[in-house]
Amino acid sequence: MVPNEGMNWTARPRVVAGFGPVKSSSVLVLRRQLCPLRYVVEVVQEMSKTRITLLFFFLLSLGLVAGIWIHDIHEDQQLRVVIEGPVAIYSDPDSATYEQLHSSPIRRLMPGDAVTVQRVTYGKDFMAIQLKTADGTVGWVVNDGSNVRVKRPNT
Repeated sequence: MVPNEGMNWTARPRVVAGFGPVKSSSVLVLRRQLCPLRYVVEVVQEMSKTRITLLFFFLLSLGLVAGIWIHDIHEDQQLRVVIEGPVAIYSDPDSATYEQLHSSPIRRLMPGDAVTVQRVTYGKDFMAIQLKTADGTVGWVVNDGSNVRVKRPNT
């Protein structure tokens, strides 16, 4: 009989310094805990080129979507809102737009109140703006052209 013939060397338990014999899956868990970056590199090296390409384009797409979303939030927060008359703040944009008759406002703003824009959303016939007041109240108002004026930053 030839030495090593017919023996499955991958099934043999590995000996990890200080831990004794462990199974293969335990070695992977141990590697992940000790050096996660090295583990990720090993996993990527074992992947096929097709899977690496798909992973690359998935991560690229995810980064692109996140970048667009962050840019949108940044653009919203650059807007300035001036309160020119009494305005009701509602807890959500639907209450501020469609359900004003069925919802009660969480607060009323008066002319000159300081507010900052958090988010802006658009509907068919309206612009709903999420505002944060000086006292920390966050709510939604509708820019219907009467008591809320939106200023765009100079570009």
